[in-house]
Amino acid sequence: MRIKESAVLEAPIDKVWPYIASPDLWSLFNAKIAKCEQISPVGGRIGSVYTIDFRMGSKITSTRCEIIDLQIGKRIRVKSTISDPSQSTASGTLTYELEDLGFKTKVSERSVFVIPEINILGRAIIWLISRFGRPEGETNLMKLKRIVEER
Repeated sequence: MRIKESAVLEAPIDKVWPYIASPDLWSLFNAKIAKCEQISPVGGRIGSVYTIDFRMGSKITSTRCEIIDLQIGKRIRVKSTISDPSQSTASGTLTYELEDLGFKTKVSERSVFVIPEINILGRAIIWLISRFGRPEGETNLMKLKRIVEER
C-alpha cells in the first residue's frame, strides 16, 4: 500500500526542517503516531533507532523504526517493522521530503507498507480507498502547515 501527500507551507525550509528531522516530533502532526521514543544512544542520523507507536484503527501497534536515509534539510526516511511477534508481520517506510521554494517549502509525505496477510481483493479495496477516498478533517501535512505557520 502506498500513500503520498504534498503541501506547500508558507515558511522557509529552515523553519520546517526541525519538525521533519526528528521522529520524536512527528506525533505533533501525524495522526497515526501515538508516541515516539529514541532508543539508540544518538538520534537524528542514519542508523538511529526509535520505537514508534502507530494507531491502527482502535489499536496501537508498537514498531521498531530506523533512519535509513537522511539528507539534512531535504529528506528523511525511516524503515518500520512490527516489534511484537504476536502481531501479524508488516513492514514499511515513511519518507518526508522537502523542496525549497524560497520563502515557501513543499513537503511530501510518502508511506509504503507491506502487509503480506492481506489478500488481493483486500489490497484492491485499500488501494481504491487511498486513491479516491477523501480524508475527514486535517491531513498530516495540513496540520504541519498550521503548526509551522502559526509559529
